[in-house]
Amino acid sequence: MIPLLADHLGIPRSNIVPLWEWAKMVRNFPEDKKVDNPAIQLIEFLGEHFIRMSCGGLILDTKRARAHSKTLAAQGPISEELVGKYINA
Repeated sequence: MIPLLADHLGIPRSNIVPLWEWAKMVRNFPEDKKVDNPAIQLIEFLGEHFIRMSCGGLILDTKRARAHSKTLAAQGPISEELVGKYINA
């Protein structure tokens, strides 16, 4: 999903870094420029929970919702086209 989002936002794929590397950059950001580093407010949450949630440790099941909604049941996985629509909206 990250490369897809980067493409639609016009971010070069060469700017994509692994989560651990990004977290290190956030933590090492100069102390006197903290106002320019809003990610520091999320770094503990991301360090403790993001990898677990993004790697299947948290499952958001839609089985019950799909059983009650014909519209939702007809939906498939998120497509590149849909991602583009959200970003360009």
